[in-house]
Amino acid sequence: MKLDDMNNWMKHAAKDIDHALRNFEGDDILKMLGVEKRRTTFGKAAPVIAFFGVGLAVGAGLAWFLAPAPAKKAITSKAKEVIEDVGAKAEKAAAKVEKAATNGTRTHA
Repeated sequence: MKLDDMNNWMKHAAKDIDHALRNFEGDDILKMLGVEKRRTTFGKAAPVIAFFGVGLAVGAGLAWFLAPAPAKKAITSKAKEVIEDVGAKAEKAAAKVEKAATNGTRTHA
């Protein structure tokens, strides 16, 4: 090996070592030891909660599609009643606030 070739090889090796050391993190040490960071409670629970939610949504969708027509109508009418009830309460509260605003009084709507 010529002296120039050895010099170039040493330069490249030094660059590689410098690059490796600059990008070295604590996770790399853990990886070399064959361990990993301890996951937080939320980190462990989040996937379980997400899959549970997806399962609920899929189950509700399947129940909706497989339910007989009278059950669908009953569910739809109940949901409609609840929505209308909430709308009526909101309108009543808005009227109360509007009345108080025109009278210049305070209200707890």
